[in-house]
Amino acid sequence: MSNNAIALTDLNYLKTTCGGSEEMVNQIVNMFLESTPELISEMKTSLAEENWEVLKRNAHKAKSSFLMIGAKITGKKLERIELGTENPTQTDLGDLVAEVENESDYIFKELKNALI
Repeated sequence: MSNNAIALTDLNYLKTTCGGSEEMVNQIVNMFLESTPELISEMKTSLAEENWEVLKRNAHKAKSSFLMIGAKITGKKLERIELGTENPTQTDLGDLVAEVENESDYIFKELKNALI
């Protein structure tokens, strides 16, 4: 990512929550980096299978994780996915899941660069 790219994360909330412990921040970021790709993969699969309950559950899990690392824009999209599963024909869930996946790629790079 170039130096003038807009950051998609803000670790200040996480740092505050962790009492400034860089070790704890790194542990949480590493857990996010390890678990989130699988959640996104499961979201894509459940979307393709029209399994709205699994999509809703995974969007909810992912939303909490993204908000913890300060990725509010992506967190809002995950919330829209979660709510959209209640009436999937009224929501463009496919576009939202694709946007979350694309943003995640940038977020993963950002976080890997932020590890202390």
